[in-house]
Amino acid sequence: MAKQRAELGPAQWEEVWRNGETRWDLGGVTPALVQFLREHSQRGRVLVPGCGAGHDAYYWAKQGAQVVAVDFAPSALAAAQARYQHANITWATADVTQLAYPGQFDWAWEYTCFCALHPDDRAAYLDAIATALKPGGTYVGMVFSKVPKNAGPPFAVAPATFRELLAARFEVLVFSDPAAHSIKPRRGREIWFQVTRPGEPD
Repeated sequence: MAKQRAELGPAQWEEVWRNGETRWDLGGVTPALVQFLREHSQRGRVLVPGCGAGHDAYYWAKQGAQVVAVDFAPSALAAAQARYQHANITWATADVTQLAYPGQFDWAWEYTCFCALHPDDRAAYLDAIATALKPGGTYVGMVFSKVPKNAGPPFAVAPATFRELLAARFEVLVFSDPAAHSIKPRRGREIWFQVTRPGEPD
């Protein structure tokens, strides 16, 4: 049985990080992000929700972006800030379903945040991402379409369901199932997507 929403709040994620139960963490930058930024120039402000150990936030900052990295768990942010203390990153402890950054970001990067949330929180999370982006801003990354166990987290999302959730809030530019640049253990189990918030860029 999937965990209840009450069991997936800030206290639970803080305990996960304190206990080192972070098997999803790759220990470095997500290869798909490296590939994406090789092929796409980016400028401006980037939101990294559920940043965890901060590897992807650091890579965005290394490319010259102004990054805001958000996580539930203070221990995760403390470790990330210590590791990447010289990077141009603002670290923030916050509920990713209640982000307070209206229209501030050109990009939002997704990896292991959407799938960590209880399915009942997906709509609020995507609403928060859409609100945080500027008109014309891009939300991009990967989610799990399959997971090796029934009870989450992580929680898989059916491709049709995920596309419907995105299309209700964004213009869908790319939707690849399966993703082309998953790490070997996750090949065939992830969706790559790239969407934009409707409206003209500033």
